[in-house]
Amino acid sequence: MYRQILKPGAFINLKTDNDGFHAYTVSQVEESKLTLHVRTEDLYRSEFADEVLSIKTYYEKKYLKHNKNINYLKFSF
Repeated sequence: MYRQILKPGAFINLKTDNDGFHAYTVSQVEESKLTLHVRTEDLYRSEFADEVLSIKTYYEKKYLKHNKNINYLKFSF
């Protein structure tokens, strides 16, 4: 579905607090031989948390208060 919506060369940025969803997406990216540009299981303790990625949603703030991690992937076709 992403291929139909996105322009060639576009990136998909995925932030999630769900470790299972993150792992599943990584497996799908690898299985589909997509280009994985960035992968981290702990965005806010990584070097990837830039000005935009550091914007936290309500749920991220909630998870972070309980010392849970926020995963991040950046990939393309």
